[in-house]
Amino acid sequence: MNTKLNRILACLLGVVVLTLPNAANAQFNYSTNHDSIIITGYTGSGSATIPDMIAGLPVTSIAAKAFYTNGSLTSVTIPGSVTNIGSFAFASCSNLAAFTIALTNGITNIGSGVFQNCSSLTNVTIPNSVISIGSSAFAGCGSLTDLTFPRNLAVIGDFAFSTCSDFTNLVIPDNVTNIGTQAFASCTGLTVVEVGTNVESVGSGAFMFCTSLASVNIPNSVTSLGDSTFQSCTSLTNATLGNGVVKIGNSAFYSCINLTEVMFGNSVTDIGNDAFYDCTNLANIIFPDSVTNIGNYAFSSCTSLTGVCIPDNIISLGSYAFYDCVSLANIVIGNHVTSLGAGVFDSCASLTSIVIPNSVISIGGSAFSFCGNLTNATIGSSVTNVGNYAFSSCNGLITIYFQGNAPIPGASIFSGVNNLTVSYLPWTAGWSVMFGGQSTKPLVNVSAVGIHENQFGFVVTGPNGFVFVVQACTNLDNSIWSHMVTNTIAGGLSDFTDPQWTNYPARFYNLSLP
Repeated sequence: MNTKLNRILACLLGVVVLTLPNAANAQFNYSTNHDSIIITGYTGSGSATIPDMIAGLPVTSIAAKAFYTNGSLTSVTIPGSVTNIGSFAFASCSNLAAFTIALTNGITNIGSGVFQNCSSLTNVTIPNSVISIGSSAFAGCGSLTDLTFPRNLAVIGDFAFSTCSDFTNLVIPDNVTNIGTQAFASCTGLTVVEVGTNVESVGSGAFMFCTSLASVNIPNSVTSLGDSTFQSCTSLTNATLGNGVVKIGNSAFYSCINLTEVMFGNSVTDIGNDAFYDCTNLANIIFPDSVTNIGNYAFSSCTSLTGVCIPDNIISLGSYAFYDCVSLANIVIGNHVTSLGAGVFDSCASLTSIVIPNSVISIGGSAFSFCGNLTNATIGSSVTNVGNYAFSSCNGLITIYFQGNAPIPGASIFSGVNNLTVSYLPWTAGWSVMFGGQSTKPLVNVSAVGIHENQFGFVVTGPNGFVFVVQACTNLDNSIWSHMVTNTIAGGLSDFTDPQWTNYPARFYNLSLP
């Protein structure tokens, strides 16, 4: 009797052992692809452990949207047999908290939107076989706090981790070469980022709205920062850019209101439009000699900026590049700048004087308008055009001195300016009694021309400290001018005499700037 009962129990146990895998597998919908299984859906809840075999065939793939919007799923374990996970496979699984891929897995790519909007996901283990994380793969995973990137990872796709608001520390592996557009945008809890030493490109908006990020160090491998890379990172206080960075994209640091220091690498040539717009605590900028272009509004509304020195290699200053920099008191413009854009220093209320070098040909409209404390300006000898309203509402402007021929004035260039004297050099051309609605006068005058104590000479009167050169030649038809002396006006005048005047049948004199 006991022997028969034991046989019956053994048979029953055997039935249970055989049917349990089938019952678990029954929770998965799947299809076959030649000699492998593709998981296409899941009817269970709670924790899901995907089997490595079904019906004697290996499970190698999870189809696109296989678990999409499964609100009852809490954790998933994927076996080493799986080599492919389809797009949005686990997207919007709102209660999915943990996800593990076997470390022996052959998966190389986590596709687009695979875990997008898995708002409860806190922990993910990714094998080192993964080399690419696709676009929006973890976007909207607001509870994700712990993520170690696989060491072989090379590409982080667009929006891959955007709005992962609980991220605090981020170490990007050295194998990564590309960080996609808005890859970590709006990761508002992120405080520290370590960028790998082989990253070449940081995409547009990659870290925009990371409002807790305090500092960033871009390695030498990076050649460009995309548009809006760090836009509105309101806690960012300092940024160091490696020597490989050539271009800083438009709005790259837009409205980083606590940014106080930027260290540029020695290869930067182009600073994009709005690059540092509204960085209200940025007090000092040192441009490397490599910079050739500063874009429109690049440093506009940097209200703490007190001084700026434009390198000689810069050719053009963009429109409104330093607009509304109300603390900007000292400006040195390099000797190769040919154009000052419209509004370039508009509303720089602390500016008291400006010297525009001889390289500048054009001064844009409203270039210095509303610079209320500007009292004097020196305009280089090559300027041929002064744009509309260039010095309008500069109500403190007393003296403007043109070193060259009279340029073409735009409309209302001195609108709102009431006590101005326009000065010019007497040997330059095109001047009349009025310029831009203001009266004119020569900056210097030559008088008392004649014999002074048996020597020919004359007296030059003008402002103290004015330096001029006297040259001479003996034939105006074949003029070869020889330098005679460089004089400086002191006490309002400078005497010139020529002790050798009697040695020539005729001698002519020319005054010019050094």
